[in-house]
Amino acid sequence: MVGEDPASQVYVRKKGEQAKEVGFVSTEHRLPATTSQEELLALVDQLNNDNDVHGILCQLPLPSQIDEKPY
Repeated sequence: MVGEDPASQVYVRKKGEQAKEVGFVSTEHRLPATTSQEELLALVDQLNNDNDVHGILCQLPLPSQIDEKPY
């Protein structure tokens, strides 16, 4: 999650609770609203290369400096 959107905070918390309920390991990465697109993509790349990570959810909305559809 990038930033402090109140609705997103609730949604992320609920996803974490549900993951725990079904036995998934869920790790949250909360980034400041000033995070650049390059910084976010670097984190996604790092997670993508971690064999212990089996899925990545990027919580929307993202701050305006980040293109939600970069490709």
